[in-house]
Order: sequence, then C-alpha cells, then structure tokens
Amino acid sequence: EIRKEFKVGVVVVAAVGIMYAGINYLKGVNFLVNQDEYYAVYDEIGGLSVANPVLLNGYKIGQVYEMQVMPDASGRVLVSYTLSEKELKIPMDSEFRILVVR
Repeated sequence: EIRKEFKVGVVVVAAVGIMYAGINYLKGVNFLVNQDEYYAVYDEIGGLSVANPVLLNGYKIGQVYEMQVMPDASGRVLVSYTLSEKELKIPMDSEFRILVVR
C-alpha cells in the first residue's frame, strides 16, 4: 500500500513542475519548440530587457533570453537571443540592432 506522505510528495513535486512550466510559458519560453541561441555584445542597450521580442520586418522570430554585464570591466552588455524560426539561416557576420519603437 502506498503511504499518504508519498502521495502528498508526488502531488507537491508535480505542482512545482507545473508552476515552473507555467511561469516560463507566461514569459514566452516554449519548451516544446527547439530554439537556436545567438549572442551579441552592445555598448548601449537602450531599455532592452529580458523577454523583449526579436523582430524581423515586424514579424516576431524570437525573444531576448538573458542579459549580463561583460566580465572584462568594459561596461558592455552580453545579450542572449533565442530564435524559434528554424528555416531562418542567419550568417555569421550578421548584426542584431536595437531599435526603440514608440
């Protein structure tokens, strides 16, 4: 016979997992889609934040995943992007530009 404590533990673990997945879903992270990750370094990010969309000609192709200050004390910011459009081939010498839309 399965003990009551074990059942409660399974329910709690399942609830935490569902909550984690739900919060990430609300942030725009989709675990069911393979996404490519790209990086760019900026001197000025101008209000960019995590979960901002990445647009190509007005069409959302991904989002900002993570941002961190470069460890070389230069003040530059490393921005990580995830792109969900697999058919989109981005050349190595491409530039990600930050545009402020008002």
